[in-house]
Amino acid sequence: MSITVTQWLQQSEKRLATISETPRLDAEVLLGDVLKVARSHFLAWPQQEITHGELAQLQILLTQRLAGIPIAYLLNEKEFWRHRFHVTTDTLIPRPETELLITCAEALVANNINPVLADLGTGSGVIALSLAYDLRGSEVIATDRSSKALEVAKANAQRLNLHNVRFYQGDWCHALPAILFDLIISNPPYLTSSEFEANRAQLQFEPKDALVSGETGQEDLTAIIQTAFNHLKPQGYLLLEHGFAQARLIQATFTAHGYIEVATLQDLAGHDRVTLGKKPST
Repeated sequence: MSITVTQWLQQSEKRLATISETPRLDAEVLLGDVLKVARSHFLAWPQQEITHGELAQLQILLTQRLAGIPIAYLLNEKEFWRHRFHVTTDTLIPRPETELLITCAEALVANNINPVLADLGTGSGVIALSLAYDLRGSEVIATDRSSKALEVAKANAQRLNLHNVRFYQGDWCHALPAILFDLIISNPPYLTSSEFEANRAQLQFEPKDALVSGETGQEDLTAIIQTAFNHLKPQGYLLLEHGFAQARLIQATFTAHGYIEVATLQDLAGHDRVTLGKKPST
C-alpha cells in the first residue's frame, strides 16, 4: 500500500510528539533527508508517493529518533552560524545560543589586523571555523583533548576550504603553541553531574565529558581563566560561554586573576550566557 508525503508527515508527527518538542519539524527534516529535497518541497508536492525503499529508510530513522537519538546525530549534520557542519557522537551538538560567542568575538577583534585567535575544546570546530571563515586574515588555533573530535573538526575545515586554522590535541591552554593571542574563546563543559542526570533523556547521546565539569560545573571554566591570562597579548580578551546561573562567580574569578573590563552578555532568551575579560596593557 502506497503512502503520500502528507500522510507520512501526519502519522510521524503524532508519533514524534511523544518525545520531541518539535515533532513536525523533526518529521520534515527526516523526510527531506531521505527524499533529498528541501522542506518547501512538501508544500508544493503534498501528494507525492513515497517509494518502498524510501519508506524503509524512513522507518529506520524514525525508530532511532523515537529512541531519543538527536536529529543532528541521525543526519550527522547541524547548522551553525552560516554553515552546515558534520557532527558525530564524538562531538557536542552545537546550540544556537553559542552563536553569541561568534558575534562577540568578531566585535572584539574588528579593529585588529590579522588577529590571532584560539578556540579551546573545539569539538566539531564550529566556533573556530566560523571565525576563520569570516575573518579570512586571521590565524586560528583550535584545540581539543579528543583525537576523534579533532578528526571531525579537520574534516569540516576541509569542507569549508579553510587554510588559516591549525589543530592541536591537548587539554585547554596546555595544548597551545608558544605564541600570544588577541582572543581566546571557549565553550567548555559547565554542567554539574546532577544537572546532567536531571537532563539525561535529552543529553544521553552526547559526549558526557563535553558537557559535565565536576560537581560544581565550574572546574574547567576556572582552569581556563587561570591559565589563559599568560597566553594573551596585552589587551587581549578571554571569552567564555557558561551556564546562566554561573555569571556572578565567573565574573569574580576573572577579576581575581587579573582581568579587567569584565562583562557578561545575555543570549536571545535573556539568560546570562557569555562572560569576557581583558588582559591589561601593562
